[in-house]
Amino acid sequence: MAVDHDTRMGRRAFLGRGLGAAGGLALGGWIAPRGNVGSAAAADAPVPVAFWHANSGPLGTILSDLAGQFNASHPQYRLQPEFVGNYTTLNQKIMSSVAAGAQPDAAQAGAYGAVAEYLRAGLLAPVQRFADGADGLSRSSLADIFPGFREDNTYRVEHKAALVSWPFNKSVLVFYYNGTMLKSLGLEVPRTWDDVVAASEKAMRAGTVAAGMGWTPGSELFAALLYQNGGRLLSMDDTSVLFHAEAGVRALAFLKDLYERKIMYLTKQFDWQSDLVAQKICFAVSTIVSQQYIQQDLKGVWHLGVAPLPAGANRATILFGSNGVIFAKAKPEVQAGAWAFFKWWAEPEQTALWSARSHYLPLRRSALAMPPMRDLFARDPRQRAALESLDYAHPMPDNVAAWVRIDPLLQDAITKAVTGLQAPRDALQEAAAKANAMLRG
Repeated sequence: MAVDHDTRMGRRAFLGRGLGAAGGLALGGWIAPRGNVGSAAAADAPVPVAFWHANSGPLGTILSDLAGQFNASHPQYRLQPEFVGNYTTLNQKIMSSVAAGAQPDAAQAGAYGAVAEYLRAGLLAPVQRFADGADGLSRSSLADIFPGFREDNTYRVEHKAALVSWPFNKSVLVFYYNGTMLKSLGLEVPRTWDDVVAASEKAMRAGTVAAGMGWTPGSELFAALLYQNGGRLLSMDDTSVLFHAEAGVRALAFLKDLYERKIMYLTKQFDWQSDLVAQKICFAVSTIVSQQYIQQDLKGVWHLGVAPLPAGANRATILFGSNGVIFAKAKPEVQAGAWAFFKWWAEPEQTALWSARSHYLPLRRSALAMPPMRDLFARDPRQRAALESLDYAHPMPDNVAAWVRIDPLLQDAITKAVTGLQAPRDALQEAAAKANAMLRG
């Protein structure tokens, strides 16, 4: 299996061309023979499928509940979910298990570049062969999955667009605000970053907050601002970085300006969340999943608002979350069981139930009409803010194996520039030189 590195077309363009006539994405010789992969061979005992994941606490409970439902409705399989740590730990344990010859049959992949790393190492059975097989998906079923989620799982393999992994739990970057405070100051919900600056300054002059925003430095907000300025993280063929171009310099200079004007201060990990609850700040940027945690800490003291990420010259936000992978060493009937679970997971009923209970996004448009989603929107219309962002959501470059090493370089450059240790242009150019060396290697 050859993984393309020289095709002059990004994933989104490939996705537009790759929809096959019969259903799914065309992938030449990868189409499974009818009847071989789509269903498990008859057996007295259910086929066990070991599935490693990173969902702890309440999310793990929800996943276990749904796994039980899958097993009840698919008695030929026995899905065995196992929590093994956060995304980084999960990735490390998968690589260790591969070295020991004891990897799971399927897993979540959430660490940056993990799927690309597994693919390059020949560890995966790309889901395309199952999507095109006897137990596959129709063209309309595949099209029902939100485009950004399909893009996030589409890679260039053998000069064709290929679904290598499968969307599992997804969220986007959104904007949180203190609705009670804005109302008391006579302010509207910010729609642009200029609005954020103006509202922050008014709240600070009134002595209501110490700053407008608290932010733990990371590449995702920078990437959103980069896209809003018309830039890209990588070239269309993924062979060089572009974050040091003018759009990136403008994005980083804006963050530095917010910091120098004390409109934004820097936090560590989730300290911004505590500061938002304590009303030290009135705005924050995080994924839609953060809402339930902020709301839990808030205890109804003030109204938490949720809106799409403020716009720059363009609208853009960043897609988060994990994807599901099937490992090549699993037996064919076990691979079929893993695919049956992933396919079932993405069906309207299940993805709606997962979304309503976890606050991750549903994977399909048709899920929005399901009772759990209708009930969720009736109870909490704020959940629509993330859905409104999907049409302009961009994934981080998970399709590039080197990104797992490039991202820390970019984060370091962002922090140095924002805090004044380096000029934005110099910091980005230095990071880009190192990143391009990694891509060439």
